[in-house]
Amino acid sequence: MTEVQRLRAERDRTEATWEHASAGMPEFKAAEHAWEQTRVARAEYDRLFAIWKASSAHMPEEAAYAAADAAWKHARDAQ
Repeated sequence: MTEVQRLRAERDRTEATWEHASAGMPEFKAAEHAWEQTRVARAEYDRLFAIWKASSAHMPEEAAYAAADAAWKHARDAQ
């Protein structure tokens, strides 16, 4: 077994353990989902801000913040 295979097997075992342990605890699943949505929204915010930085002459800062805020709210409401 290569190191990559060993790490993947360990990851899969850990995920299976978590799935089994959290099956009867919906509050943990809800928290995990909320955390993932926050991470996704933050990544979208960072992406939009990077676009603004790259083309700041074409997009006013307020518009970049408004677009990032809209992405954040969309991800939040998708929960």
